[in-house]
Amino acid sequence: MKDKVNGELAKIGKEFKGTSDIKHFVDVLKEKLDTVKGAITKPLSGLKVTAHPGCHYMRPAEWMESDDPMRPTTLNELIAATGATVVVHDEMITCCGSAVTNAYEEHGMANLKIKMDSIKKSGADVICVNCPACFQQFDTRQRDLGKNYETDYDIPVLYITELMALAMGFSPDELGLKFHRTRMKSILEKLGL
Repeated sequence: MKDKVNGELAKIGKEFKGTSDIKHFVDVLKEKLDTVKGAITKPLSGLKVTAHPGCHYMRPAEWMESDDPMRPTTLNELIAATGATVVVHDEMITCCGSAVTNAYEEHGMANLKIKMDSIKKSGADVICVNCPACFQQFDTRQRDLGKNYETDYDIPVLYITELMALAMGFSPDELGLKFHRTRMKSILEKLGL
């Protein structure tokens, strides 16, 4: 693979030497979990959070070498560090449908419905993600999903970094949470924010 990449890079006078140790930011947070815990000033007690680790964080497993794609734990550990209660749902390891939605919207929405039904059943207050594509799928498509299936979902979505920042004392305004499409009002009230 390295030879193939370098063959392409040579066309523009570049070379990949393989000397950098590239890590996903979630893995860095896990490695620094004690430091993260030490920065928590406003634990998110009483908040029920479910994780959606995202396919591209874990798969293909032989390349990503991160969390176990069939039994992921890292995002749950990071959520627990905020003081929130980790809620597990039955469809945690399945795709949110984002990759399919752009080409075959009905199939992507069907995937999202399976996920959202499972999340709703779990009683989670918040969906926590680490992937921008998953964030977009959950945050921007819930309203359409509800209209299509005549079901109210309305479950706020936060990046793990936003969840941690709230637990570290940052305000919702500092984080720009008002720009999320799925409104956070009930959750922020629950947290006294």
